[in-house]
Amino acid sequence: MRTLTALLLALALGCGPDPLPPLTFTPALLPGATVGQAYLGTIAISDNQTPIAGVWVSTGSLPPGLTAEVALPLTRNEIQVTGTPSAADTFQFTLRVGCFGTNRPGQVGEQAYSLLVAP
Repeated sequence: MRTLTALLLALALGCGPDPLPPLTFTPALLPGATVGQAYLGTIAISDNQTPIAGVWVSTGSLPPGLTAEVALPLTRNEIQVTGTPSAADTFQFTLRVGCFGTNRPGQVGEQAYSLLVAP
């Protein structure tokens, strides 16, 4: 019981297992899009210890008509921004990626993007 108490205290104080490395998003810039034309932007995620579990927009919004999804199979470690944009503008958004956890919570990372959609 004493060992468990010491371990829980160490974890609470941040003295637990080594922290996981931050996720890396490549590329940092997405290619531009055009209203009414099919779009595919691929973002590779690296430095993850486990496969990507999900992606969502944490701030801002994707252009109307586009979605961000985890590419299958999960071992590809890619996010795909796909669809057909329906409005022209410069859209600012942040993608948040979460990875599966094993014996501790999975990694989480964010990357801000700006996507120009031409008329």
